[in-house]
Amino acid sequence: MTVAIVGPGYIGAAHAAAWRATGIEVSHLISRRADAALADAPNARTVTDLAVALADPAVDIVTICTPTPTHRGFASAALRAGKHVLLEKPMALSVADAEAIAREAEASGLVLMVAHVVRFFPAYARVRAEVDGGAVGHPLHVRAERMIAPPQTPWWYDENLSGGVVVDVGIHDLDQANLLLGEPVEVRATAPDALGPVETTVRYADGGLAQVLSHARMPQSVPFATALQVTGDAGMVATRHIGGERVVNEFAVRGDGGSATGARVSDETHGDAEPYALQAAHFLECVASGTPSRVAPAGDAVLAVRTALAARDSLRGGGDWVRVVSAG
Repeated sequence: MTVAIVGPGYIGAAHAAAWRATGIEVSHLISRRADAALADAPNARTVTDLAVALADPAVDIVTICTPTPTHRGFASAALRAGKHVLLEKPMALSVADAEAIAREAEASGLVLMVAHVVRFFPAYARVRAEVDGGAVGHPLHVRAERMIAPPQTPWWYDENLSGGVVVDVGIHDLDQANLLLGEPVEVRATAPDALGPVETTVRYADGGLAQVLSHARMPQSVPFATALQVTGDAGMVATRHIGGERVVNEFAVRGDGGSATGARVSDETHGDAEPYALQAAHFLECVASGTPSRVAPAGDAVLAVRTALAARDSLRGGGDWVRVVSAG
């Protein structure tokens, strides 16, 4: 079993390291540059045409890490060639494209998973486990933050390629909010600048509310930081990542009567590559069993696109409430 990586840039490098950690060889790198290389794919052959890798029977998996508008074309080609696909988020820049990719995968019988890697962050998984275990009672509110320095990739600044901050950055946290609160109904987003901070509010069918802060113009000297807090009718759980290394978790504890009786706080450290390795290992399990991912189902990735695009439409409309497009 080998993997072909389409787009050996910054994110492609993270995927290469993850595949190496799981013991899977990257056999091909597909790039517009014939001299592209990745340190964690030392034996990979670099080609400029995806068809070369798709024609190789030793390639079982294609990892796609290219600008979002290319996702549908590359994913469809790989699935039609009989390859399993790990597709970087966002899944697409239109609901129609996202749904088309999902349909193609379902028809193929192959495994498609969108790389919403935050679902594999151990601390975030712990928050979800606490919520599922009843630690906060009925979840009512999600607050999430994601703050980064301006990316170094030139194409990222073209909203037609990246979707902008609320789509490319905020989609991680909108996906978490959907996971915790259910079906989004309408979205409102405002921002003083194209790079943020973007404040997005989401209303949910079950009455829940989410507030997401997405910011992509922090100074290079300021560490990458994320946070997630879930508040319910009986308590609160939260986690904060600072610099991708230090994690501070606060977990509210419910008493027998259903009310929060205290809190336990823990400090944890996780390496940057670990969630990608966990993601790759999970994807391999799905491939081995021939079953779709339960951790990151394609339908959830489509829902994240629907939510993020509604937020982008709200930004373009001056902050008005925008209905989330219904599933096709």
